[in-house]
Amino acid sequence: MLVISLSRVLQFLLLLLTLRLSTEFLTPVDIGMISLVTSTVGLFALFLINPIGMYVNRRLYDWIMQGAIYKYLKMYWAFLFSVNIIAALAIYLLNIFDIWKPNIQIGFFILIICGNLTFTTVNHLYMSMINMMGRIGWFAGLTVATFGVSLLTAVVLIHLITPNAQYWLIGLLFGQLLIGVLGRYIFVYKINYLEIDNSVAIRLNLSSINRVISYAWPVAIAVALGWMQSQGYRYVMEYKISLVELGIFVAGFGISVGLMSGVETILNNYFQPIFYSKISQEKDDGINIGWVEYMECMLPPLWLTTVFIILMAPVLTQILLGENFVGSRDFIVWGAISEFGRVATAAVGMASHARMKTIYLITPNLVGAVFASILLVPMINQYGSIGVGMTLVMASFLSFFTSIIVTKRYLDMIPSPKIIYHSFVYSVSIVILWIIVSSLVDYKDSKISGLVHLLLVGLFYLFFLYLLLKGKVRSKLVGGYIIKKTA
Repeated sequence: MLVISLSRVLQFLLLLLTLRLSTEFLTPVDIGMISLVTSTVGLFALFLINPIGMYVNRRLYDWIMQGAIYKYLKMYWAFLFSVNIIAALAIYLLNIFDIWKPNIQIGFFILIICGNLTFTTVNHLYMSMINMMGRIGWFAGLTVATFGVSLLTAVVLIHLITPNAQYWLIGLLFGQLLIGVLGRYIFVYKINYLEIDNSVAIRLNLSSINRVISYAWPVAIAVALGWMQSQGYRYVMEYKISLVELGIFVAGFGISVGLMSGVETILNNYFQPIFYSKISQEKDDGINIGWVEYMECMLPPLWLTTVFIILMAPVLTQILLGENFVGSRDFIVWGAISEFGRVATAAVGMASHARMKTIYLITPNLVGAVFASILLVPMINQYGSIGVGMTLVMASFLSFFTSIIVTKRYLDMIPSPKIIYHSFVYSVSIVILWIIVSSLVDYKDSKISGLVHLLLVGLFYLFFLYLLLKGKVRSKLVGGYIIKKTA
């Protein structure tokens, strides 16, 4: 846990530096354009690549021990190539039929999208497999290196050529590619070190294909609906408001997304391998206990993080964003609340992954996506960009509550009063300490004052986070939820 935490601290710092440099060197229009690129990549990655990637994680241990991992990876690369073809064709047709035209030359846009799909997938796959093999040190180092090299190449490129969204994105791709190649080398070395016979022949039959499809298609639909809810708004904002306003919104919202995702990733990197290892027993008791442990390890720390981000929104805007993005402050708050709904929904949804009943993931995301789609335009017409934030918050919590209702069909759980009490006490405590620090240090005086304010409150936040996690990290076994019945 210490190695992962240190690596995530470095990733946090690099993320904050990326936000600062991107908003310093690029305009709101560029940031808005980058957000559209990442959303487009996200659609194809989440809908087509992510479900198969999750299946690979689910079966990785078995494939390695069977000596079949290389054979299955070859199939995966063929699948990735087909996804790139589908993405390029879809974007080209949308442009030709004048359904949607990006603000970038279409050939360059397709190249950026396919490059992101390929290099980012390769990077993430090898990082994930290295982590699943228990090589936490290598995983942590390579993940930090990806952030650092990507940022370095992006900054160098926009200074050598011109500061715009296109060259920033190309620079980020270089970092993904370089570290992805290194990750592959390390993965192959570790596999060979196990001295497992990897010449085992495998056959791709109809039964195995159906098994993959039955697992992947509900995940694909669920994440596509989640994308519609969490990122589809960007295309509507570009059309209904402006690319400039989209850039300002995304800059603020992105701070919350980055910080929440960072904490979520720290927790997942440590607890998810334990979760997958436990459910690999494929017995009801092991699966249920694994999910119960996972839930308690995720939600209280993420709630505390949400409170911290909301409190520090003005300071984060002052320190992390350029002068053209002062209006992003309010969107940090909406982003933090919305992100908690998202990560909470994902945590509850792991019960469906554990039981291989991923079809249960569809309903919560469908409810949230439909709600957001119906409400988004009226809210924009009434409240402008603030209406987008309000819509995303309502949709994410509606998905969360729906996921609880769906999960209760086959697993009843009662939150431990002790967990609720600790979460409440630590949240109230950090609010009180924030008030005290604010009375002593006025962050508005200067950026130095803002940094001091952030560091003081941040130390209290980390202390409370430690109190929430110390027992779980030590024992890896918790009992904050009581299982009453199972299907």
